Amino acid sequence: MKEWAMEEIIKDIEGGQAEGAAEKAVLLSAPDLEQLIDRAGRLGAANGGTFLILLYSKVDDKGLRKLIKKALFHLKTLGIHVEEPRVTGESVLRKAEVVREGRALLSNYDEAQIRAIVVAVETKKREFLFTHALDHFSKGLQEVRTFPLSRDELEELLEDLASRTHRPMVVAAVSPVYACFLLEEASAESSRFGDEVRALKGFLALSKEKVRKPGDVYSLEGRGSVGAASVETVLGSEMLETFALEWQGLDEDRPRLKEVANPAIVLPPHILQERTEAFLKRLLEKDSVASRLHAFKRMLEDTAYLFHSLHEMTSYEGILDLLKDDEGVMKAFIYFIQKALQKTEEEAREPGVIIDPRSLVKR
Repeated sequence: MKEWAMEEIIKDIEGGQAEGAAEKAVLLSAPDLEQLIDRAGRLGAANGGTFLILLYSKVDDKGLRKLIKKALFHLKTLGIHVEEPRVTGESVLRKAEVVREGRALLSNYDEAQIRAIVVAVETKKREFLFTHALDHFSKGLQEVRTFPLSRDELEELLEDLASRTHRPMVVAAVSPVYACFLLEEASAESSRFGDEVRALKGFLALSKEKVRKPGDVYSLEGRGSVGAASVETVLGSEMLETFALEWQGLDEDRPRLKEVANPAIVLPPHILQERTEAFLKRLLEKDSVASRLHAFKRMLEDTAYLFHSLHEMTSYEGILDLLKDDEGVMKAFIYFIQKALQKTEEEAREPGVIIDPRSLVKR
């Protein structure tokens, strides 16, 4: 979190809103949380002690718990009465866990291979913690921005984000639990923002959402109610128009394919086809290409969810048909490999999802 977010938590503590402050605090990085614990202890007020006791029950790190006890002892030396934090179990002041309201949006990938993942979770009545993340197809989580919003601000922000997104880019409502799964998946890929993602996931631990993981995408409501679009229609859809496979060595592979498919001497079509297929087979054996296959399948599953959320059911069914066996996934993978290889010139990349969400909130 930024410095302004730290100050908002301090303001909540001073205003007697210890529960909300503790819930926001667990999203801080460890160094920031250490600084906050120290500042809470130096407030010299009972509100600071209440906050620290609540925070103690929400953190598992032994080092942080030790710092909290130290801060509480400091308050006691100032003559301020504070409860002793419990070593095990819930704090006596902690409210019963409740199922929190959540909202989430997901975009498709833009031409820079980036998509937006948005999650908002209610922290207390009419107040939400808003998270806007950018996920790169092969590099994982690249950016996470988190800040508090009122319900009215959240509704306005979600509406603005949707209105600023135009085809072929889309944003669609998805399960907040599934969105957290995507964040966790992307965080593991980039080895970044792990603390932020785990804390956000914790807020939704009791959620009753049915769509929680990729396997759930295969049985969404209405499955089998309409016919499936053809593979050609799905792969050529607007949803996948901006998606582009990339791998190390792509720029060198493009001219090599051209030499194979368009040799200096005239060859029969069936020979050119055989040469092209042999080239692609060798390409699929390269680690830099093969390593993209799992992420590619996951992209197709997420795209199926987007089709369903936008009520494009024939395309949803078409992707599921494609995903039902490894052969279908591989054919789609090769389609996008060829598309990347046949790209003759670099197009200007205008990222379609990099929007500063905070700039859309009227203060």
